[in-house]
Amino acid sequence: MKFKYYLKGLGMGIIFATLIMTVSGVIHNKELSDKEIIERAGKLGMVMPGSEKESEDGLFGNKEDSESGDDTETESDSQRESESESESESSSETQTEIIEYVLHITWGDTPKLIAKELEENGIIEDWSGFRDYLDENGYAKKLQSGSYTIRAGMSYEEIAKIITKS
Repeated sequence: MKFKYYLKGLGMGIIFATLIMTVSGVIHNKELSDKEIIERAGKLGMVMPGSEKESEDGLFGNKEDSESGDDTETESDSQRESESESESESSSETQTEIIEYVLHITWGDTPKLIAKELEENGIIEDWSGFRDYLDENGYAKKLQSGSYTIRAGMSYEEIAKIITKS
């Protein structure tokens, strides 16, 4: 007999909760205009085509795509190669080589991906050591989207502070 009352109570509770959720959903379900969506996206760090935050090679691309085996060379890649060749020629003359690299971080980039990119460009020597440093010191979850100029010879701490804006 008691089981029957428990089932009725449970059913009434479910119906009551459904009504409350429906009413609150109708009240708070505000449609956003395109302009409001674009403004909100900009505040959250999304880069729009033609904006001032656009990088030199267009919108920030997904670095995962470049690692997927796509061997097509973009205009910016050839431009970077020619810049690095001219840098290496001038550095052989001066005997002191200062390597600078502009690191582009996009939303969703992992510490591993960033560390490998820095190693590939001669900024750091051990990508796994840098990734471990970011994890152990709490920087891995504080990475900020943007473009950063990093120089070879910087300590892990200096690089981490730059890419986390801290």
